[in-house]
Amino acid sequence: MTNNSEVSQLTKILGLNYGEKYANKNDLSKLHDEKLIIMTGQDQDGNLGTSTAKEAKEYFSNMDRHRIIFKYESIKDDLVIQLAFHNALSNDRKDLIK
Repeated sequence: MTNNSEVSQLTKILGLNYGEKYANKNDLSKLHDEKLIIMTGQDQDGNLGTSTAKEAKEYFSNMDRHRIIFKYESIKDDLVIQLAFHNALSNDRKDLIK
């Protein structure tokens, strides 16, 4: 995952250190932010800029309706994140969303 540019950029932005565990509030306080929201499009074109201003206002005014909370629990979560972001797994992603 460290070779994936998107993950590397997120890691840097958040202040994460590879191999370090963030298991409690004290650990999390070392990070630049305690929470992360990843916004993705619902279509397959990869673009987020296709929403209208009205749709964007709806998303941000009712975040709970549009939010899915992710809580890391096991190595299976690592595999799902790799599937979502790793360049070498793009064909697997395409198969998944068919």
